[in-house]
Amino acid sequence: MEDWDGIGRSAGYSNEKEMLEAFYLEDGLSVKDIGKRLGCGIATIANRLAKHGIPKRTRGGPNNTHRLTRILFRLDQRLVFSTPSAELGKRLNMHESTVYKYKRSVEHP
Repeated sequence: MEDWDGIGRSAGYSNEKEMLEAFYLEDGLSVKDIGKRLGCGIATIANRLAKHGIPKRTRGGPNNTHRLTRILFRLDQRLVFSTPSAELGKRLNMHESTVYKYKRSVEHP
């Protein structure tokens, strides 16, 4: 078993948890980027984050489909269905296909 606190100290932190919080929460590095920096795999980093109770971010960032769908859902549905998908996508800064798929998945009011 590796000495993760030792790895944290060698990186300039007091322990592993402080190092992971700095990389993941403060610097905003992805699990993949942290793994590259420390020379280990994505699963290892994910397990270490879970061990210390560090909450993982959702995948996809600003283009996460669930987040975009929530934005569309909260709008007045009359506006969503009366505006062409391309125009609504431009106004909301999302891809036209995301708007189109939302419209298809929701019954017209």
